[in-house]
Amino acid sequence: MKDLELFNETKLKMDKLFECCADIKDTHPYAIVMIMHDLARNIYPSDPYIALEKSVHRLDYMHNVIDEYIATLSYFKKWGGYKVDFNLLDNAEVKVKTGKVYGKLWNKYSGDMVNEAVNIIKDRFETNDFDLTELEGKVILDAGCGSGRYSCALAKLGAKKVIGLDYGVDALEKAKELAKENNINNIEFVQGSVLDMPFDDKYFDFVFHNGVFHHTENLYKATEELYRVLKSDGQAWYYLYGAGGIFWYARRKMNNFMKNNIPQDYALGILDSIGMPMNRFIFADNWYVPIEEHTTKAEIEDMFQKIGFSEYLRAVNGRKTDLDYISIKGTDKDRLMWGDGELRYFIKK
Repeated sequence: MKDLELFNETKLKMDKLFECCADIKDTHPYAIVMIMHDLARNIYPSDPYIALEKSVHRLDYMHNVIDEYIATLSYFKKWGGYKVDFNLLDNAEVKVKTGKVYGKLWNKYSGDMVNEAVNIIKDRFETNDFDLTELEGKVILDAGCGSGRYSCALAKLGAKKVIGLDYGVDALEKAKELAKENNINNIEFVQGSVLDMPFDDKYFDFVFHNGVFHHTENLYKATEELYRVLKSDGQAWYYLYGAGGIFWYARRKMNNFMKNNIPQDYALGILDSIGMPMNRFIFADNWYVPIEEHTTKAEIEDMFQKIGFSEYLRAVNGRKTDLDYISIKGTDKDRLMWGDGELRYFIKK
């Protein structure tokens, strides 16, 4: 089968999979959580917890394994079940809902969060020729700081001061606890929206934005705010989700289905029961975040130009689970699977 035909047929199978999920969502929701967990980790090129067959391209694998998912759900449909009636009504604002989603995840997060975040920054910055000494003595904003793990990491990497901005009250409480536990004093956490940052123009030397703006109602406005608060000649780390390919198609389908049919607390309970390490929250944030916008490389670079950034350099090197490298260095078949990958940039005002 030609690659494009394989891609189109896999998308059709994915649609069929979610039709099967809809058939049993009221009687066997636990089975859906298990299938979604397996789907979520198998769309990546690698996973530290499972041995993926390297000789088989991920697109070929997904084309076949979706048949197994469908067959499994069909078996459950034949079994007896108890009808459940989940209450999914939540009329809160998007930013409040998003804060609730991540607040539940950060409260479960375990392990040495700060040192892990330090290592992640080192991996992604140094492999892309960014000299970490440039952060020393700088005033840095972590825009959408969540639990504060990256805020604390930036503080440990020599920043003069780090301010973590987030709208989620639960996340900010976790961030303050984390800074205290790690004896980090050159840090402050502020509640506020990345769409209307409570800071003066040209206030920060460096802005760290790591996967937040694609969860807002206005990605462009959030990026304009980043530009506004960044000093002239200031730099930023900027990360958005990409678009295209089976990977992002699957994430869009999972997000739409899970948040509208199965509560987050229920799904997390199932994942807890199978022993999934909770630092793998990547599954549950995709499933339950109210907004997950996907952006192409062309769209994001056009936005940088329109807003006025003087330079932007895509960071294609990093961790083996990152998708940046694949979208740049990969084959046409890779791009059918992962589209534009993930979009990580160093940008300059």
